[in-house]
Amino acid sequence: MRRLLFAVVVVAALLSGSAAAQAAKPRVILTQDGEVDDMDSFIRYLYYANEFDTAGIIYTSSTYHYAGNGTTVQPFRWTGTAWLNQYLDRYAQIRPNLVKHADGYPTVEHLRSLYKLGNITDVGESEQVTEGSEWIKQVLLDDDPRPLYVQAWGGNNTTARALKSIEEQYKGTPAWDGVVAKINRKVTLYNILDQDPTLNAYIKPSWPGIKIIDNQRQFWSFAYLWPFVTPVPHQAVLRAPWMEANLLNGKGPLMEQYRTYRDGKPTPGDNENNRWRPEESEANQNVGYGVHDFISEGDSPAYMFLFDFNGLRSSEDPTWGGWGGRFAPNATGWIDAEDDFPYTEPGGLGTYLTTRRAYPLTRWFTDLQNDFASRVAWGVADTYAGANHPPVVSAPFLNAVYAPGQRVALSGTASDPDGNALTYRWWQYHEADTYAGRITLDGAGTASASFVVPADAKKGDTIHVILDVKDAGTPSISRYARVVITVGENVPHVVGGTVPATLALNITPASFGAFIPGVTKEYTAPTTATVTSTAGDATLSVSDLGHLTNGAFALPEPLRVELGKASWTGPTSNEPVPVTFEQLVKSTDALRTGTYSRTVTFTLSTTSP
Repeated sequence: MRRLLFAVVVVAALLSGSAAAQAAKPRVILTQDGEVDDMDSFIRYLYYANEFDTAGIIYTSSTYHYAGNGTTVQPFRWTGTAWLNQYLDRYAQIRPNLVKHADGYPTVEHLRSLYKLGNITDVGESEQVTEGSEWIKQVLLDDDPRPLYVQAWGGNNTTARALKSIEEQYKGTPAWDGVVAKINRKVTLYNILDQDPTLNAYIKPSWPGIKIIDNQRQFWSFAYLWPFVTPVPHQAVLRAPWMEANLLNGKGPLMEQYRTYRDGKPTPGDNENNRWRPEESEANQNVGYGVHDFISEGDSPAYMFLFDFNGLRSSEDPTWGGWGGRFAPNATGWIDAEDDFPYTEPGGLGTYLTTRRAYPLTRWFTDLQNDFASRVAWGVADTYAGANHPPVVSAPFLNAVYAPGQRVALSGTASDPDGNALTYRWWQYHEADTYAGRITLDGAGTASASFVVPADAKKGDTIHVILDVKDAGTPSISRYARVVITVGENVPHVVGGTVPATLALNITPASFGAFIPGVTKEYTAPTTATVTSTAGDATLSVSDLGHLTNGAFALPEPLRVELGKASWTGPTSNEPVPVTFEQLVKSTDALRTGTYSRTVTFTLSTTSP
């Protein structure tokens, strides 16, 4: 017997609207300690806020910043809690322009509702239950199944307190194993340095199933030590002339708060150890920092790792690499990896950190800074035509299997919304490969390239090829397509053929429309199934009817269906078959706001061979 299965979703809404676009965005919680680089990272985040489903903005402490408790613990380099709301006020002023260039920018009211004070009194303090820790706890335990990325821009102590509260509530109860499984399944922690003891002292030993991306060194290349490790060709976008032209001069109220070296802007909690103070200008010059040079955004890699909109797909696997760095597997998840450094000198200042460890991040600096500059321009351009926008890049396949000796034909298409000219470049990201060798790309500077899978490639090896498309706008914006080739094996094939019966089934989606609470009514959702069969017989059946559900809620009455025809004794072609779904809703049924749906399986089968 041959069968053709077709699944159709039957839906009904109590309230119009869809969360599909939001569901596609990475879901994140930011935890930050208010350092100057956190402030700059937060400004950049606001320009990209349309790319995220922000689930929390939590103020925490670190070994570098804490508020004190008013008695036994004195404040240390504490920058206060008011600055973040002030930045949100300035974001509100530019949002009307931002939404003219891209959809999805959240309202300032929504972002402000997510801002919570966590454990801020001392380094590593995680005994107090705080508003911030309770907020994180609530999000960790909610029924949203999407991955949740908790970012540690400062210490992990507020996150640790949230996990402790969960442990104290559930450990030793029948629900404990399920709670642990849920959190392990959904949570990834992106850690920037170890800025307090709680990650190693509590989270890792008590929650060993939580996935951790541990950025211990790469972030420094986008932080205060960037002149030591950034290749000279990529330093231009961090130096004052570029910064002043693209980020600082006349770029709107939010960028007025963006900090650079020796800019003279006051910061609460400044002391003699802060290298960005004007009083330290001579020392800054001695180590290569000039007025209005980039200062630091050491925490931005935590969310740039999730910038899949650029086409690098880095969040699919931390070993693949992207604007947030590249990582190698370790016992708790991943830790900084190295990329081959192709330059002879990092910047003339020595190698305080290894350039190989920094290069997974520094290799992207020109692209990611130009991208940021384009978004900053959106904030002051009140028409779409007044700023540059990224090209749109696609490839016919992003994953494929080829055997050694086979030629892989790569092709990409791109368009530019502003009509700018485009350039194409294919290159092998060999550090992301599991294949140890190099490939030879033919046509690397065109939209279509190719290569032959090397003879020494083993089954299961992967080869990553990046299509880099740049526009000729100002600034030049890059988008990519990453094609991952998995090496298969050459196997003998037997040539032959049969003529099986052809079965084809297509069903138009069905919807009941809006249910009306408090009214007994029989709702119908008519649709049509189109049947094709070249067999001597065919049967159409329906299964998995069950009940329409809305999250954990189900309608009391079962879903029913009537078929206009269910069997055939001879061939048929593109025959329309009426299908009617029926749903009884009683006046006493409790209806939950949202969308009710059910996936129903239609099977077209034949006994012919």
